[in-house]
Amino acid sequence: MRNILFIGGIHGVGKTTVCRDLSNIYSLTYLSASEIISKVRKEEFTKNKKIDNIDQNQSILIDALDQYTSEEGWVILDGHFCLLDKYGVIQRIPTCTFSDLLPKAIIIFIDDVKEISIRLKERDDNVLSVEYLHEFQKKEVNHAFYIAEKLSVPYLICNPNENLEELYKFVETCIK
Repeated sequence: MRNILFIGGIHGVGKTTVCRDLSNIYSLTYLSASEIISKVRKEEFTKNKKIDNIDQNQSILIDALDQYTSEEGWVILDGHFCLLDKYGVIQRIPTCTFSDLLPKAIIIFIDDVKEISIRLKERDDNVLSVEYLHEFQKKEVNHAFYIAEKLSVPYLICNPNENLEELYKFVETCIK
């Protein structure tokens, strides 16, 4: 059985940067759900973050994960609890995806949506309103909480720009 520490949060919250740091600090394997899906599909996701076939992509992730993980050691999987469909509507990732992943713990990153908006504009030239990002982050956190409760796994909601010590303690507790 894989030991997955699932780290979620909306686009632009800083998951990739912090996940890579955690991977280096604790010698954990780091994987990005979107990179795995892109490799299997042999296509890149668009910078507008809108996804066609969310359910199919999640099936691809589950099927491909065995190629990237072993039964020993811990894996940090950077992903989402909600995504934007091709119309820009916020959609929850199906619960069965997480039941199949069986994460041992969940971390949800949050940040000031004004900061996230600036990052998305600078990084992807993607302009999303603060109100929209607020709703997106709220749905992401709510669905993450639901999944953690449903799977009976520990979880942490944190802003990695403000409470790194709390994050480190949580990770250390999970992987020991």
